[in-house]
Amino acid sequence: MTKEKYSGGGTIQSNFATSSYSELVVKRTVQIFNHYNSVIKGK
Repeated sequence: MTKEKYSGGGTIQSNFATSSYSELVVKRTVQIFNHYNSVIKGK
């Protein structure tokens, strides 16, 4: 659905891309936070 050939491009295409990017940033932030917490608790 995120590919232009499926959505036809236009204004919705940028919404798909932004949503995917935002989800990736949130997931990675949580992973880093959890890793940080495990390092701190391990000391």
